[in-house]
Amino acid sequence: MKQFDFGIIGFGIAGLSVAYALRKSEIFRGASICVISGGEGLPPPASHTPIALLNPATGREAKLVRDAAEVLPYTKHMLREIQDWAFGNTLNMNTMDLFEAPFFFETGVLRPAASPEMANAIKHRLETDPWPNDWASWLSSSEIADRFAGVYNAHGGLWISEGGFVNMTRFFEVARKWLEVEGVVVEDRVLGDGVHDIHDGHNLEQKTLGELTFRRLILTAGHGMTSLSLWQPDELGLHAVKGQILTLELSEAINLSCAVSMHGYLAPHVDGIQSSRSARKITIGSTFEHQFDSIQPNENGQRRLLEIAESILPGIGSNIIRTENWASIRVHRPPDRKPFVARQYSERGIWGLTGFGSKGLLLAPTAARRLVTELEEQDRATLS
Repeated sequence: MKQFDFGIIGFGIAGLSVAYALRKSEIFRGASICVISGGEGLPPPASHTPIALLNPATGREAKLVRDAAEVLPYTKHMLREIQDWAFGNTLNMNTMDLFEAPFFFETGVLRPAASPEMANAIKHRLETDPWPNDWASWLSSSEIADRFAGVYNAHGGLWISEGGFVNMTRFFEVARKWLEVEGVVVEDRVLGDGVHDIHDGHNLEQKTLGELTFRRLILTAGHGMTSLSLWQPDELGLHAVKGQILTLELSEAINLSCAVSMHGYLAPHVDGIQSSRSARKITIGSTFEHQFDSIQPNENGQRRLLEIAESILPGIGSNIIRTENWASIRVHRPPDRKPFVARQYSERGIWGLTGFGSKGLLLAPTAARRLVTELEEQDRATLS
């Protein structure tokens, strides 16, 4: 049997964030950790999207997310640390193919208003929400035209200088290597039908999965949480939403230096060490499908995403030479849609961390840190 202090089921942004927080913990810094990634028992993580925005504004009115002044800097700190580590270790690790380009782009996010009414609503939020100094400002139509040629600008828009975007494919490749160097075991394995193999042994503090044994188990599998044998499907109250994403290859490069959010979002693919204003490939997301029969991409999703692209970059349709579709399932818990920790089995050393919806990149790292702080306090109480 392989014994670990912590097992983490799921290697999306929540699972990665928990492993990162454990490695940064004074108490658990030396703990043995195993992350179970993928397999037929879990759906693909929603956070393994090609591109994800780091955007503290949400909804039609660009409402500032709760605890933005805490969650955004912490996520950026995690991204910078792993990216800086990658570049610092490239030559020593002979992994130039993996680390030759960045994954985190602190370009800002532009939020054009789609109508006069939306412009007024966003302006009101800018004035009344607790935006930290210098995080956001309003740009007029002419200012957008001057700074972001080709982007829809009829009614002005919100400029979020602290925002950005992440190439999630590249990020998870690098982050996995970072975890392994930190001594975290990452295993790709088939879990079968959920995690029915997990059970209490003779010692109630031990959880087993095949030949793996854990003292504590943290479940971060998102939509896969509802299929785990530990919970009834409706016990967590999770609502599933299908999101489709579309990557476009363009016949001619366009000048796009930042991510844009309107009706959906759009971001360039950037290659090389230096961020360039010129992009031959862009990614558009995302649909919000509350009713669906399949997790596969479909024509309706592609049509909707092309409409989003055209609304943000008028005339882009004539520049497309190839498309690539992607889809996954994300979850939130109505009505407040706040991420949450499932503690129903915490006395057995089992927790769940889920419910991030479309804001996993922004919210999961801080939520994971808070969970690890809770576990630290439990250990201190036990020792006192």
